[in-house]
Amino acid sequence: MSPILYDLRRTLTGKFTILLIILIVGFTALGAYTMSSSGSGHTSPGNIYHTDVGYYHSNGTYHIVTYTFDGYGTPVINTPISLSVNKTFYNGTSNSAGFYNSSLKSNESRIPVDAGVIVNASASSFLVEPGFAFMQTNMSLINATTSLRITLINQPGSLVYKMYNLFYVGPNDSRSPQLNAYYKAYNSSAAATKAYYGNNLSTSANMTRIGAVGDFYTSSLKVPLTTSNQNSTFVLEFFNATTDKLVTSYPPVDLYTHISRVNQFSTVFAFLSGLYGFFIPIMAIFSSYLYYGKDRTSGVLESVATRPVTKSRILASRFAAVILSIFIALVISISVANILLAQYFGQMLPLSDVFGMVGIFLVVSAAFAGIVFLTSQLSRAQGTVLGVGIVMFIVFDMLWTFLILDLLLFYVFKLSPLAPSTGVVTAILDAINPAGFSSIASSLVTGTFTAGFNSYPASTVGITMVSVSIVGAIWLIVPFAITYYLSRIRD
Repeated sequence: MSPILYDLRRTLTGKFTILLIILIVGFTALGAYTMSSSGSGHTSPGNIYHTDVGYYHSNGTYHIVTYTFDGYGTPVINTPISLSVNKTFYNGTSNSAGFYNSSLKSNESRIPVDAGVIVNASASSFLVEPGFAFMQTNMSLINATTSLRITLINQPGSLVYKMYNLFYVGPNDSRSPQLNAYYKAYNSSAAATKAYYGNNLSTSANMTRIGAVGDFYTSSLKVPLTTSNQNSTFVLEFFNATTDKLVTSYPPVDLYTHISRVNQFSTVFAFLSGLYGFFIPIMAIFSSYLYYGKDRTSGVLESVATRPVTKSRILASRFAAVILSIFIALVISISVANILLAQYFGQMLPLSDVFGMVGIFLVVSAAFAGIVFLTSQLSRAQGTVLGVGIVMFIVFDMLWTFLILDLLLFYVFKLSPLAPSTGVVTAILDAINPAGFSSIASSLVTGTFTAGFNSYPASTVGITMVSVSIVGAIWLIVPFAITYYLSRIRD
């Protein structure tokens, strides 16, 4: 077996390599699955509260019910609710099903009602969509004493596909009657608006039936979306199941929201950076130490014992083996994340973006690995080699923002976080930090670079294809090239 194949096999089948690949792929898959199923993130539908209000009038009393739910239609329980009824305020808490009930003595034919979540310490991280109800205006009436509220929400685990949430309030805790749901898709919002407000949809004959709904307090309703109609504008209408008369309708809406490639790339890259910012440097540093630095500093090079070969070739083969193992971990994990997140975004990232991410993190790994290889060439002490790798990880990866940006620039040199020069200085500092390459490289794709409290157009801080390519080439080639040169002249 040739020395390079021996080193590749030794590295790829090493326990540490296998363990790290499993951890990287496993945590990436778990994070992507969690993100796609629950919609994690501050501005995701799962973190938006809706409060709908419904009521009925009986024997001189308005019986008012609020229903609080998130952007996926999941009930929000044990949450403080503020209810305003005819300028009188009531406070309560949603129950285990998301409901809060109140009542008001009144014979008025119409009263204004609105409700919302009280934003306190437990709910301050959530966006709030208040509910409003005005008899015979915002409420869709089934008859004189009952009401149906329809709200547009997201399909579970998706940022792009919408559906309808139904909330019914009837006398004496009654459930909704049987209704037939129909929809009609239009090629443009203008055509849908013209048909809807022109009263051209008063019968179900020219609509597509979704199915029967009834006997509910709350329910959800999906319109079948296909590749041919997902970009259409939809009108939803309900008809009495017995008489087929129009009961209520929902105005024209788009049920598919296109996510731009840049926004999707930015979100996925931010998610991956949180994981790979830790795992990739760790894998690069310890793989370099275990498969080269340890043997180099101890005077033992296993490939030499297997087949005579120059030490510079051993250096090259083991460096290639370390980078190949990281490449395999990146390709598998990013591909898995792309597949799992396809439902969340409604589309997969193109292969060019997938391999672009692989390339970015591969440069980071090559930089950390190259520095450990270089340290192994300069020092014969195992503790020094491993110590330099660990210190490098702590400083470059974990403390760089605090030590260099917050402490040195903003505190010592008094550079204002809002100053225009902050963007340029921060970009330069990221360029000289191996862990910072991912930040400037991703900014090239998104077109925006964040520094301090500001965001800058990437080109205005010197982030261009040329500059990023130069920085990437330096980190990819220079540390290893110096190490290789020293190996040839010293060994």
